[in-house]
Amino acid sequence: MNYKKVDKLDIKVPKGSAFNMESDPMLPKLHQLSLFVAKRGSGKSVAISNLVRMFDFDRVFIISPTIGSNKQMWSGLPISLGDSYDDPDEAGIITEIINEIDAERDDLVRYREELKVWKNKQKNHIPSHAYLSVYGDEPLEEKPQHRWNGKIPRLALIVDDSQSTKLFRDRKFLNAITRHRHLGQLPEGGAIGLSMFVAIQNYSATSGGCPRVLRNNTTTMGVFKMKDTRELDNIFDEVAGEVDKETFENVYAEATSEPYGFLFIDFHPKENHPSMFRKRFNEFLISS
Repeated sequence: MNYKKVDKLDIKVPKGSAFNMESDPMLPKLHQLSLFVAKRGSGKSVAISNLVRMFDFDRVFIISPTIGSNKQMWSGLPISLGDSYDDPDEAGIITEIINEIDAERDDLVRYREELKVWKNKQKNHIPSHAYLSVYGDEPLEEKPQHRWNGKIPRLALIVDDSQSTKLFRDRKFLNAITRHRHLGQLPEGGAIGLSMFVAIQNYSATSGGCPRVLRNNTTTMGVFKMKDTRELDNIFDEVAGEVDKETFENVYAEATSEPYGFLFIDFHPKENHPSMFRKRFNEFLISS
């Protein structure tokens, strides 16, 4: 085949990454859209609570009708009462969460602007009464404060025991899945972003299955022991092209060989990770 190159039409890749938040070298990249698939009582909620804890998020939202009965499971996470939603059928939940993310963005922008004013005031020995707060009429007497000390907060949303509710048919929820890392866009570029951790019982059921937009945007997946081989075949289709079916079946069998064991699949592993497959979170499975 012959080629003829065209000048000045090369694609320029923008700087930066789809995963623009730091995480521990052995943890997956952030932001996450993490999906855990298991029958009732398999331990998927326990796995999610542990993974969220490992990421050390600053603020966690949760939507689950079983928050009360599972209170001990979530107790170690930074979930405030106002960030807990126990009725997935309630309208407007996603709008409220997005508004909170925007409020975090606005407070960060406010802090950065006031800090510039404060530093200029200190550098040039300008009297306090000569400078007003950026967002008020009061003199800027003291150094501005920010809840997260000027850093972009690490935010997460857990969705548990909600698969057959209105939430999974809510267009705002499905849209948030698509643009989760772009939520709370910053004026200079980038965004606050939101990592999402979703637990489901059925991956591809005809009724009440996993929405396609969630399957297509998943960055990591926890797969527990399954009786329905069709479900497993559908999950394999997601990693087809990465590994052959025999390898997938082998790592799945090894990962689920113990009670509450699961196969953790990372679709975007870091360069220092020896495999995209793990047994739970702490053991990479490397096919020979």
